[in-house]
Amino acid sequence: HHTAQHAAAVGTRVKSFSEGRVHAFGYNPGAGDYGHVVVVEHLLHGVPVWALYGHLQAKSMHAKYVGQKVEKGEVIGFLGAPHENGGGPSHV
Repeated sequence: HHTAQHAAAVGTRVKSFSEGRVHAFGYNPGAGDYGHVVVVEHLLHGVPVWALYGHLQAKSMHAKYVGQKVEKGEVIGFLGAPHENGGGPSHV
């Protein structure tokens, strides 16, 4: 379990670090309170890696569906406000 945490302003575009496929999306009020999330399965040197892109605005979730292909640098969503989704920095 390794994470990178990035502080950014509300509304900042959150981009995929590599190509992959949407594995899951929705609201995650559990451990860590990541709020609205998109989980993308990436292949790094043939090894599957799942990245959780958290603290996203709810409205940015509507364009994603399970199995959808995402490209490197593609916008996954937009960073939300603390009162909207648990807030805080984006987690990848």
